This record gives sequence, C-alpha cells and structure tokens, in this order.
Amino acid sequence: MALWLVRAGSRGQQEQKCLDNDFVTIGWNDLPDLSKFESREALKEKYALTYPSEKEGAVNNRVGQVWHFSHSIKYGDLVALPLKSAPFIAFGEVKKTYQYTNKFGEDIRHIIPVKWLNKEVARKQFDQGLLYSFGAFMTVCRVERNHAEEKVRAVLDGKRPPQISYVDDATDTSSIIDLIEVSKNQIAEFINQNFKGHALEGLVEAILQAQGYVTDRTPAGADGGADILAGSGPMGFSSPRLLVEVKSGDASIGIETVDRLRGALEKFGADHGLLVSLSGYKSGVKKQCRDAYFKIRLWDQDDLLTALFKSYDSLPEAMQAQIPLQRSWTLVLDDEP
Repeated sequence: MALWLVRAGSRGQQEQKCLDNDFVTIGWNDLPDLSKFESREALKEKYALTYPSEKEGAVNNRVGQVWHFSHSIKYGDLVALPLKSAPFIAFGEVKKTYQYTNKFGEDIRHIIPVKWLNKEVARKQFDQGLLYSFGAFMTVCRVERNHAEEKVRAVLDGKRPPQISYVDDATDTSSIIDLIEVSKNQIAEFINQNFKGHALEGLVEAILQAQGYVTDRTPAGADGGADILAGSGPMGFSSPRLLVEVKSGDASIGIETVDRLRGALEKFGADHGLLVSLSGYKSGVKKQCRDAYFKIRLWDQDDLLTALFKSYDSLPEAMQAQIPLQRSWTLVLDDEP
C-alpha cells in the first residue's frame, strides 16, 4: 500500500465536493479520459497539444503527476487531502481506481473514489517532517520518507505515531516544499494556539478596523448574539453595518449557528452578518449560505489569513507584536495550468 498527497485545487476550490461525494480530484480538466492512455509518452504528447504554451520542464513534471493519479494510485492506498478551509488534513482509503466523469460540474473531470476515514485530523498530530511532506509543491505525489504511511495509520487508529527522526531526502518528490503553503499553515497554527475565544475576536476586530470600520466588541462572556458590531462613517452609524460572530473552538460550525446569526441581524439592525470559524464548516453549510450571499458571509481559516495579510501593515503595533510577520520573496510556480 502507499500514501499519496492529492490537492483539490490551488485554493481548495473542489475540496468540499470531494468531502461530500467521497472522491479526490485534480485539475487539468481539458484533458480527456486518462485511462485511455497506455503509456506516459502518449499522455505527454496529448498534454503538449492541449497546453501548447507550457515549457518542456513543466510538461514533464505535470504529466508525471497526472500519470500517477490515473495509473499509479491503487485500491487500498491512502490519500491525504490537506484542507485550505480549516487546520485539518482529510484521509481516505481508495475504493476504486481512476474514473472520468461529468457528474460533479464543469470544474471536475478526473476522480478517484475513496472512503473517508477521518476528515478532520489536526495537523498538530504530526511531526514537522511529515508536515513538510504534506506541504509539498505538487498536486499529486507519493509521500514515502520517514515512515510517513506508518505514522498516518497510527494516528488514524487512535495511536501515538512512532517517534522516528526526520531525515531529508532530496530524491523524494515530496521534498519539494511549497514554502507559501507551509508558511500559511504555520501562521494558522500559531493563531489557533494563541488566539482563542475573546483574543480571536480581538484579532478580527483589529482587521475590521484596518478596513475602515468603527467597531464595538462585547466584553468576554455572554454576547447576546453579537461578538462585534461594526459600522461605517465617523461614528459607525452608516452602512454597511456588520454583525460579527467569531468561533474559535475545534468543532466545525453547523447551519444552526448561521440561522442564529441570521436571526440576530434584525435584533441589532445590522445590514450584513459575518461568521468567522477557524475550524471550518460542516458539510453543505457554505452551499446553503449561497442564497444569502448578499446578506451573510462566512470566513474560514483561509479567508481570515487573506484578510490578515491584506491589512497587516495597518494593524496596531500591539497586534503586530502578537503576530510577528515578515514579508519574504519566493518564486511562485503554478502547479496546474
């Protein structure tokens, strides 16, 4: 058996469909049924015709990933899906080999059916070496070094993973680390550990203030349905007026929390509601909120980080001291066309 890393879009666009419908997927949707290619060279020829602007090195790398997804991942293998929306990694067991489909919308064509064994394994259960592997700069790769599969199966069985020293192996494709992804995960874990409850509300309030809102935050304790009230204008009386609820627990948020937020909007005279959850949302919540797009917004972990990075320079010095970040330059290589 093997352990594979499979991502669901560079921004996690397809991860909820994967979790809801028991499969993993990749991009490259312009390619036809991959099972019809009997050799990697035949796939490479079709790939080069489909994406003629790509350079030779990129073509070789991406064809290798597409080939592994369609021909190397076998029944019984483990797949790891690092989530963008929450501090978790979903693990599944392959139940059928590669399939080509049009059942799940225009953005999904290539799938492998899986049985999800655990959709919410906290990243902190793994050592840094394995986390580096899960941060590999690849859409598809086999994770082999440092007894990775043994450690993952131990965690899935509720056992303590074996303490095996991290050894870097430059020949392992999973050692090509996506530094941006790894950094974001480290920052997210830092926030999860150091900003709980009222402290996380303070961070969200600071971000809203940096965006130009005048805010009022409820003291720690019962909030009456509103952690933060935020309005526009010199005194915060003008629209848009926001009612904000912030959740920092480990449990995913269900639709009942959204319904309570919806009910509180009228009570507080707010125009819009914002719900912030670092632990993500239960299946279907974001889809159900689509109908209230102009009334309610949901921020998950990735949304919060995006807002933090955009407003960081405008945050108070005291808040910057609590989250000490420094910009650095790194080469960005798109893994998918």
